[in-house]
Amino acid sequence: MSHTFSSEIHKYDAFLSFRGEDTRRTFVSHLYNALVQGRIDVFKDDERLETGKSISDELPKAIEESKFAIVIFSESYASSKWCLEELAHIIKCRNELDQIVIPIFYNVDPSDVRHQTQTFAESFSQHEEKYKDDIEKIQRWRDAFAESGKISGYHLQNYKDEADCIKKVVERLISVLHIESDDDDVRAFIRGMDNNSPILIDGGKMSFSLDKKRKKCFMIAARELDIEWSHKPKYWKWLSHSDSRFYIFAVPFHILV
Repeated sequence: MSHTFSSEIHKYDAFLSFRGEDTRRTFVSHLYNALVQGRIDVFKDDERLETGKSISDELPKAIEESKFAIVIFSESYASSKWCLEELAHIIKCRNELDQIVIPIFYNVDPSDVRHQTQTFAESFSQHEEKYKDDIEKIQRWRDAFAESGKISGYHLQNYKDEADCIKKVVERLISVLHIESDDDDVRAFIRGMDNNSPILIDGGKMSFSLDKKRKKCFMIAARELDIEWSHKPKYWKWLSHSDSRFYIFAVPFHILV
C-alpha cells in the first residue's frame, strides 16, 4: 500500500481500522453509530468506499485526510494483511502528519500488541512464511504494531462494559473537535451519554453540558474570567480546588480589606 501524502486538510474526523470478522457487527457497529450520532464524520470502509474504487488507492488517502485514526485491535487483527498495511500507514501519518491515533484493545492486551505475542505471534509467523522474500514488509508491520502498543488508548477490560468504553472514546473526540451544534438530536445524544459528566472543551478551560430544559450550558474556569484586580494578592487569592472539573482548576476567594 503505497501512496503520496495529499493535502493536510482533514476531510474526515476519524478513520476506523478494524478486523471485520471480529468486530464489524458488534463493537465497531456500536462505535460507528455513536460517532455518527455525535455528528463526527467517520470513514468506515464498507460505508465510504465507492463502488469500483480500488481499496489500495482509497484507504491510504482516507487515512491521510483524517484527523483521528481509531484502531480496534482484536484477536485476528494481525491475520489480515490489509489491516497491517492500514496500521503501517496510520503510524506513518502519526509520525509525519501528527495524526492522533487512538488504539482500542478489544479482548487483547496492549503488551501483546507491543511484542506481537499470543494470537499475534501465530499471525506474524504465517505472514513471514508467505512473504519470506519481503522481510522489509514484515518488519514494517511489526514496527507499526510495536509503536501502536505503546500509545495510551482504551483497554476494554478497564471499563464496565463496551458502552462505557465507547462513551469515553466519543467524549474525547467531541472534546477535541469542539463540536457545538444547535441540532436537538446532537444535544440529546450528548446529554444521554452521561447527565452528571459535562464534556470538557477548549483544552479543559471550559465545560459543556445541557440543562433540564435542554439548553446549552457553558462553564468557564475561574482563571479564564476577566476579573478586575484579579492579579493583585491584596484583593484576590487563588486556591486550588480538588473537586474542580477543569484541567486548569482554581477558585477565586475574595478577601475583604
